Amino acid sequence: DADITPTPDPNPDPTPDPDPTPDPTPSIDTSKNGLVKENGKTYFYKKGVVQENYTGFVRSAGVNYYVVNGVVKTGYKGLVRSPKTGKTYLVKNGKIYTAYTGFYRNSKGQQCLIIKGKFAESKTALVRSTKNKKYYYVKKGIIQSGYTGFFKSTTTGAKCYIYKGVFQSGKTGIVKSPKNHKNYYVKKGKIATEVKISGSRYKVVRGLVVKKVK
Repeated sequence: DADITPTPDPNPDPTPDPDPTPDPTPSIDTSKNGLVKENGKTYFYKKGVVQENYTGFVRSAGVNYYVVNGVVKTGYKGLVRSPKTGKTYLVKNGKIYTAYTGFYRNSKGQQCLIIKGKFAESKTALVRSTKNKKYYYVKKGIIQSGYTGFFKSTTTGAKCYIYKGVFQSGKTGIVKSPKNHKNYYVKKGKIATEVKISGSRYKVVRGLVVKKVK
């Protein structure tokens, strides 16, 4: 068979011109700052850019929001340490829970004292629970559930008997100190200064009945 050379198209398609009106590069709305709700999520903007590298708290309209990688964690509840201040706060629904004062269990199982949404890390005292009305021995903001012994009240100066972190307000009788192994007379949970025996009052010094009170 003879070779057939194709005849060139006398009217070839012209070389296509580039798009005369390409899509413009989207401009950044630099006026967009702070927390902005979009598509069901709330983002943290600075000069029109979502702060994807930011994790911490952002204050808006008097409320502190918990932001992770530039997005408010609206469903989060728990204790969060601020990278900026080093303080720890209780977060609920993505906001510092300033309305809450009481105890909250951390990831280690410790009961932490929260005052107006902030972990009271420097607090050492007997603290009354708003939930069950009991008094707990708190040291550096944490209930000392492993402690049994005496604690001197920072408000009254009374030496209070603590059993497994709880003040024993109903205890009256002899209590042996785990620290010095001495016996002390306790009345309503506190080392007594006086005790009544058979209708007579006796003075108690350091928990020991020493003499009759006239």
